Amino acid sequence: MKRTPVPALALLLLVGACGDGDRSNCAIAKEKLDECNAELEANAPFGPVDFRGLPIEVYDECSGWNACDASCLKGASCSDMQIALLGRGSDPNRAPSEGPGLLRQCLQACYDGFERP
Repeated sequence: MKRTPVPALALLLLVGACGDGDRSNCAIAKEKLDECNAELEANAPFGPVDFRGLPIEVYDECSGWNACDASCLKGASCSDMQIALLGRGSDPNRAPSEGPGLLRQCLQACYDGFERP
C-alpha cells in the first residue's frame, strides 16, 4: 500500500475545502456529526446522563481549519468517527476498515496546517 505524504494530503484537503462547495461540506459534516451523536446517545448505557458526544465540532463559519475538518468528516461513517475520535473498538464481526486511520490522518493534517482558535 502506498501512503500519501502528509504535505500532499494537506494540499489535497485545502484544494477540496476551497470554492463554492465549502458550505455544503460543512452542512454535510454537521449532519453526519449530529446523526452519529444521536446514535451514540441512544446507545449510551445511562442515556443523556453519561453522554458526552464526539470530541469534535463543525461550525457555521466554513473556512480554514473548520472547512478542512468538514472535508475529512463528510465522508466518514459513524463507526469510523467512534474509532478514530473516541478510541472505541470496532465490531469484531466486521472486516477491518482503513477508515478510522484515514480519518485520523486527515484531521491531523488539518490541525498541522491551521491554527485552532
